[in-house]
Amino acid sequence: MTNEKNNESFRSLAFVGRELPLREIRHLLDRTLNGETLLVLITGEPGIGKTSLVEEVVRDEGRFSPALWSYCWGDDGAPPYAPWMSILEALETATPSSAAERIGPEKGQVGERTSDETRRSLPQWDSAFRRAVDSLGPQIVIFDDLHAADTPSLKLLARLARTSGENGVLFLATARTRELEEDLRRSEIFGRLLRIGHHIALEGLSDRDITELYSITTGRSGLTTDDLRQIETATGRNPFLIREAIRHGEGTGIGGLVATGFSLGTRAFLQERLAKLSPEGRELAGFLAVFGAIFPVSLIGQRFPAESKRGLKFLGELEFLGIVQRSAQSAGQYRFVHDLFREALSEGLTIDIRHALHLEIAEQLISHGADNATDISRVAFHLREALPLGSLATMSEWALKAAGARMDAAGASDAIEWINVALECGRSLPSGAANSPNLRKSLAQAHALAGDDDTAQAILYCLIDDLEVGAPPDAIGEATLLLAHLSPAQPNLDSGIMDLIERAVAGLDDGHDALRAGLLARSATLLYFNDLPRCRKLAGDALRSAKASGDASALCFALMAHRTAQWGPDAVEKQVALSLECLNAAKASADDSFRFTAFHWIACDMLTRGTRLGIEKLLGDWRKEAVRAIDRRPGTLIDMIEGTREFMAGRMDSARVRVDRFQSELEDLPVSEIENLYQFLGVQIFTLQREDGQLANLEASVRGFVEQYPGLLIWRSGLALLLAETGRPEEAYRELELLAANGFRDIPRDGNWLATIANCAEVANLSGATGAARSLHALLEPVGDLHVVLGMGASCWGSVHHYLGLLEEALGWSEDAVRSFQRAIVANEAAGAAGLFSYSEAK
Repeated sequence: MTNEKNNESFRSLAFVGRELPLREIRHLLDRTLNGETLLVLITGEPGIGKTSLVEEVVRDEGRFSPALWSYCWGDDGAPPYAPWMSILEALETATPSSAAERIGPEKGQVGERTSDETRRSLPQWDSAFRRAVDSLGPQIVIFDDLHAADTPSLKLLARLARTSGENGVLFLATARTRELEEDLRRSEIFGRLLRIGHHIALEGLSDRDITELYSITTGRSGLTTDDLRQIETATGRNPFLIREAIRHGEGTGIGGLVATGFSLGTRAFLQERLAKLSPEGRELAGFLAVFGAIFPVSLIGQRFPAESKRGLKFLGELEFLGIVQRSAQSAGQYRFVHDLFREALSEGLTIDIRHALHLEIAEQLISHGADNATDISRVAFHLREALPLGSLATMSEWALKAAGARMDAAGASDAIEWINVALECGRSLPSGAANSPNLRKSLAQAHALAGDDDTAQAILYCLIDDLEVGAPPDAIGEATLLLAHLSPAQPNLDSGIMDLIERAVAGLDDGHDALRAGLLARSATLLYFNDLPRCRKLAGDALRSAKASGDASALCFALMAHRTAQWGPDAVEKQVALSLECLNAAKASADDSFRFTAFHWIACDMLTRGTRLGIEKLLGDWRKEAVRAIDRRPGTLIDMIEGTREFMAGRMDSARVRVDRFQSELEDLPVSEIENLYQFLGVQIFTLQREDGQLANLEASVRGFVEQYPGLLIWRSGLALLLAETGRPEEAYRELELLAANGFRDIPRDGNWLATIANCAEVANLSGATGAARSLHALLEPVGDLHVVLGMGASCWGSVHHYLGLLEEALGWSEDAVRSFQRAIVANEAAGAAGLFSYSEAK
C-alpha cells in the first residue's frame, strides 16, 4: 500500500463508530441552512477523532461555502485573537470586492495590513462578520484545539455564536477534555461556550467498532476477546493509537500487532514512526517541535542557511512519514499532523537540548527583525524557556517588549506574566532596583486592564508608600494618578484617595504642569457626584495647568474633566461648545479614548437638544473610529445609544435586540469599566419594562440601586415612579416627599437632575400631589426646550414640554397643559421620537 493510499484508507476508517455524532452535526447543518447560528463543541482526549470528525463533516458538504479553518496555538507567544486571524483572511479573500469593503472601515486585503493592525480590528468585528456571512451565504467556521485559544478569542466566539443574520453559521470547535477541566482560570468562559452550544463528547471505540476497523484495514477477521482486551490495554480504545498500531504491525496479523506493537505502550507507536527518520530528520523534527505547533517553511532556511535544499529534503522526509503536513489555511506554513507527534518529539529531548533549541530559535527571530507583537512575544517565550541559558539582561529587555505589546485589555494577562518575568530578572541585575518602580506601575496598569482592580490598587498603594522616602515628586504623582483612575466616580467617595491626590499635587514644582493637570482633572471627575462646586473649581484649575504645559494629552484630559463638571441642565449651549472643543483637541492627540469620549458627549448634547439632523452621521463616524480599537467599551456605548434611538422611534423589537446585545457585551468588559454601564443597562431595562407594563418585575432591582447608590437620587425617583405606576400611590408619595426638601431644590443640578425631576413630575401627576407639582413646574419651565436624557444616552424620554403638561394637568391648568402637550408633539417629532409623541397626543 502506498503512503497516499494508506493515508486515504486510514482517513476513511476514522469514522468507524462515529455515525451518531456525525448524524447529529448534519442535523445542525440543516438548521444552519435555515438561518440559525449554532455552536458545536467536540471534546475528548488527544487522538479520539475530534478533528477527523470535523473533516468528515465538511468533506462532502456541498451546500455551504468552503469551510473556514483556524488552528489554535497558545504555547509559543500567540497574540490575542490569533485564531481569528486566518478566519478574517479567508473571509476577505472569499468576499466579493464590493462587500469586502464593508468587512471593516478602510480595510483591503489582509496582506496590505500588518498583523497588529488586523488584530486591532477584531474586538469590534461582530457586525462586520455578519455582513461578510450575509454576502457569502451559510458558513462553517472551524476552530481546532480551542482549548489552546486565548481568552479574548473565546469571548469573541461566544458573542458571535449568539448573533444572527440573513445566513446561518455553524461554528465547529474541538477541544481536549482534560485541558478544559484543568483550566480553572478560564472555567467561566468555557462553561459559557458549553451552555451556548451543543456538546459532543467523544469516547473510545467499542469492541464492535475496533473489530470492524481491524477487519477493514487488514482484511483479516477473528479478533478474540483476549485480543480486544490487549488492544484496549495498549490504546485505551483511542482511534488514533489503534490506527498507529495497525500501521505499525501491518502484514503480521493480530499476533504480530500484539507482539511488536501493542505491547510497547501507547507512546511506542509514535516512537516507532519517529525511529524511521534519519538522524538529520529527527534533529529537525525536534527543532520544529520546540518552535511550535505551526511553523513557516522559511524557518528551515534559517536553520540551514548554507544548505536550504538539504533542509527542505529533511522536511519532505517528515511530510512523507505523516509527521507534518502543509497548512491548507496559510501559504508557506506547515503544522504537525497531530499534537501527539510534537509531544513525543519534545519528550525525547533532554532538558539541556530543549534549552539550547529555545535559545537558538530566539536568536534566529531576533536576527530576522522581530518587530511585531507576535514575533516579540515569541522571542520572549523562547528566551524564558531557554533559561538558565542566555542573558538575564536580554531576557528582561524582551520581557518588557512583550509586556508592552500586550498592554491592552485583550493581552493584559500576558502583560502581567511578562512584567513579573522582568521583575524577577531585575532582582539579579544591577539596574533592577532603578527600574522596579516603573515596572510595578506597569504591573498595576496591566492588572487594571485585566479587570483586577483590587490587585492593581494594592500594588499602587504599596508603591506610593515606598516612594514617599527619597523618590522624585513626579514618580509619586504618576503612581497616584494611576491609582485615582482606578477609583470610580461615584457618590460616597473614599476621602483617602483625595488626600493622596492633594499631597501629590502639593509636592509638584512648576516643571510638572501636565502631571498636575492630570491629577486635578481626575480629582474634579471623582468629586462630580460628591461636591459639584469644588468639582468645577478643580476642573478650571486643571484646564489652566494643561494650557500652561502645552501637552496635547493633558489638555484633552482637562477639557474632558471640564466638560464633565458642566454636565447638567444649565448653560447647555456652553456644554455643546465644550464638547466640540474636546473633539478638536482629541484629534490632535494620539489617544483614541479622548475622541471616543468627545463623540459620546456630542451624542448626548444632540439628544438633550432634540437634534435629529447629524446624529446618524456622528454615530457612524464614532463606530468607524471604534472598529479600529482593541477596547470594546466605545462600541458598547454606541450600541447603547442606538438602542435609545430605536426606542425613541417606536421600533420596540429592534430596541429590545439592542438592549440584549448591550447586556451580553458587558460580560466581556473589565470590572473597572462596567459599574456605570450596568446602571445604564438598568435604565434601558427600566424603560422597556415600563413600555411593556412590567415595571413590577423590577422593584427588587430598583430598590437595590437605591440602597447601593443613595446619593444618586435618579434611582429613588425611579422607585417612586414604579410604585405610582403599579397602583401604590401612597407609597409613591412617601418616596416623593423624601425628594421634595426645599421645594426639590436640594436635588443636585447635575447630569441626573432633569431625569429625576421628570420622574417626580410623573409621580405628582399620578398621585395628585398639587403642592409638589407647583414646585416642580417652577423648576422645569426654564428648561422646557430640552429633552430628558438618562445616563449619558442610556434612554431618552422626550421633550420636557410633556412633563410640564403633566404638571399643568395635575394643577388643573387645562389650556396650558394642551399647549405643552402640543409643543411636546412637535419637539419629539423633530427629534425623531415618533414613539414618544403618541403619549402627548393621548393627553
